[in-house]
Amino acid sequence: MPFYMNQSLLLQQPKKNDFIELINYSGDDTFNLITQNLIPKSIEQTTVLSNQFKLYSGVVLCQKIYEFCKAYINYRFDKEGTEQIRLPRRTWADRQKGVDCEDFTIFISSILHNLKVNHTIKMVDFGQGWQHIYVVVSDIVLDPVQDKFNYEDSYETAREYDFDFASLGSIGRSLSITSSEKQFVQQVQLELERNEKHNKRSIEKLASKFGITDKTDIKELTELAIVNVCRKIANDKALSDYEKYLSILETYRNQVILSHRTSISILLQQYSTASPIAYLAGLYVKNGVQNYQGQIFEPTAGNGMMTIAFRPEQCTVNEIDDTRYKNLLTQGFRKATQINAIYNTPNEKFDGVITNPPFGAVDQRDYLKIDNKYILKDLDHILSYYALNNLKSDGRCAIIIGGHTHYDSEGRVQAGKNRIFLSYLYRYFKVDDVININGDLYSRQGTSFDIRLILISGIKQVAEGFAPLKEQARGEVINTFEELYERVTSNFSQETTSTLKIKYKYRLRLQLQSKSLSSVLHEKN
Repeated sequence: MPFYMNQSLLLQQPKKNDFIELINYSGDDTFNLITQNLIPKSIEQTTVLSNQFKLYSGVVLCQKIYEFCKAYINYRFDKEGTEQIRLPRRTWADRQKGVDCEDFTIFISSILHNLKVNHTIKMVDFGQGWQHIYVVVSDIVLDPVQDKFNYEDSYETAREYDFDFASLGSIGRSLSITSSEKQFVQQVQLELERNEKHNKRSIEKLASKFGITDKTDIKELTELAIVNVCRKIANDKALSDYEKYLSILETYRNQVILSHRTSISILLQQYSTASPIAYLAGLYVKNGVQNYQGQIFEPTAGNGMMTIAFRPEQCTVNEIDDTRYKNLLTQGFRKATQINAIYNTPNEKFDGVITNPPFGAVDQRDYLKIDNKYILKDLDHILSYYALNNLKSDGRCAIIIGGHTHYDSEGRVQAGKNRIFLSYLYRYFKVDDVININGDLYSRQGTSFDIRLILISGIKQVAEGFAPLKEQARGEVINTFEELYERVTSNFSQETTSTLKIKYKYRLRLQLQSKSLSSVLHEKN
């Protein structure tokens, strides 16, 4: 079962109180402790993992959870005379050593809680006292201790505890933003359009006026406001593409630095795209067809930044994170889903694919092997592969991945993961450009991580070719937004680029200086 996250991405490292060892215990007391105390405590620990199962329901969901546990977590009896109980973080950390039935039960129940699936915790007596505990969903037995799915041994007596979400009420966050959150977003948008600047303290003070104090909510709602402002600029028919870029760049330079990080955003390596880079990526995709009206797919959409160059009704988007998904629902997209990007394969091909997948390594068992030739080992490379599966043969694609391309003494792409990934891309796709971008251009998103922008203009009819040598590649690092505009637009049609090469570099600087002066005068007035 190909899950794309390794241990550090699926669950956090365990804490001391994630492991409980009972010496003098009774079955009834253990059952009460697990069902009434430990399972409720464990729910937040499997939030990320639970999202991987959102594609499934019913019997298939149960089977997928069972198969995941069997594939990744070993089973072993507790030490004689003790009851060792693990919460999910500790279960995952001990998965190779092995865990017992109560650990599986807590682990699975916490996932089902996140998915809001009614289920029963069942403890059974085979004739020698309470000996075994497992999960039942409707009539489906979910017990990874057993070698067979949906199987239970005969027992003499049983005790059950039901988790019924109709009576428990909603568990988890609401997937719609509140009226106060909407008002906060509108206020941030208004102030951005006035070129008013905020810092971390002032944006939190503004949010508090609307009753919003959670720092994650403030960060994500602020970014939603930035996305809305930039989309409005990008779809202003009165402006040229170049003027739109200048306005979006100015908005980016005025925005608050989105530096707040959560355990989930760190685990998922969630860094949203800088708006000028997102706009240029979208502009490249749009430039593929005159009067572009095509359908766009964004499989790791975040708050929607990579789609700002397009009208929402053109876009099908997917985002696994609850907070960001609910922000997507406010934007009027053609379709929005919330599932694992690897399994999000719509039954259609798209004119454009645009994505900035999360970065990071994956567990060795989750490596992706392509045509018995290319083995992808990084999360952003693997998610890029799945995103490209949805591209039409003549479609355009823009992808942001981590790091820069380096070369060996013979001018080849340096051996390792980047050579493998780029060799795969150049063999199967029409790669127009791979642009190394200085991480400083990302700084207002809360990181300075170096990135590459990959531009693809379709699928090759015949698979052939290699990543170019250094002397044939444009391997220089782009250090300024002015350079980035020139580089990206150099991949447009000849008619579009003929006037850019001479004047844009100097005109851009003059207009930026003029806009900065205008902002200063506005603030003084």
